[in-house]
Amino acid sequence: MSNIISNLLSTALDNVAGNLKQDAKILEAFADLLKSGGNHHCHHGDSSSNSSSSSNSSNCRGKTSEEGYDGTGRIWGDPHFEGAKGQKYDIQGEAGHKYNLLSDEGINVNAKFQAYGSNGATTVGELGVILDGDEIKATADGKLTINGKEITEDGSYLNGAVEKHGDKITIKNNHYQITFTDKGDYFDLDLKATDAGQDREPGGLWGQSLDGDKIDTDYKHFEVSNLFSTPKNQVGYSGDELGGNGHGHHSNGGGLSSINTDFEVPELEGDTTQDALNFQKAMFEFATKVSAATTAINTLGNALKDATGKVPQ
Repeated sequence: MSNIISNLLSTALDNVAGNLKQDAKILEAFADLLKSGGNHHCHHGDSSSNSSSSSNSSNCRGKTSEEGYDGTGRIWGDPHFEGAKGQKYDIQGEAGHKYNLLSDEGINVNAKFQAYGSNGATTVGELGVILDGDEIKATADGKLTINGKEITEDGSYLNGAVEKHGDKITIKNNHYQITFTDKGDYFDLDLKATDAGQDREPGGLWGQSLDGDKIDTDYKHFEVSNLFSTPKNQVGYSGDELGGNGHGHHSNGGGLSSINTDFEVPELEGDTTQDALNFQKAMFEFATKVSAATTAINTLGNALKDATGKVPQ
């Protein structure tokens, strides 16, 4: 009986997610149309930010390539970034704060920055990855956990998706390969993307470099609440946090009640330029909320499918 109920609920959620995806595609096309009209205001941070903050961040990203993105890069030291298109930039951040490095379909990589020396420099001290629903955490004191279980032996895990060899941890899926190198008290990262960004525009402090657009160096736009949070309201990534403890489908909180689908479609009020800009901003925020709900529903659907296989027949 549990198996039947799980299958029915999973199918229902998939159907809802499919409808939301169609809505999101329509909104994305509308957003592209608005962007092509000239001035536009959007940003990577919290949708509650004021208009001056929005106008100062010019990277409104919209997926235009159906071929995906390729590129290699790295994050090292305190921290220096080399983007996928050869961009060079530094993101110091704040010690003790957590930031999204990469967000794309099936993968989310966050890092906790830590103090390095006494002059305000920082390094990457902890990493949290959600890889196709599995949670991987690495700390610079040599600890690796997968779905809460500590891994002490070198080897291959999650059917080869995670490999541990000495001071190197490599995670990979169909589009990304990322190696964390433990330097003793901080991490360096090597990143490779292959045909990435198929379903959404990659985001994050490094992920943003894949499309070759201008780099947003305001780290506050990429801050997350914990190592397994998804980014809040980043344009191009449907990433609002799901509620609870923020640990994806392993969360003790969240669930269906945490998914807001009570959206009101914005309406254009007035015919001034400012009215049009306000309407455009509202439409972007609407699209982000719809996309976030899609991700949340898909996460629950996948979790239910996984659970179905574990229920005794």
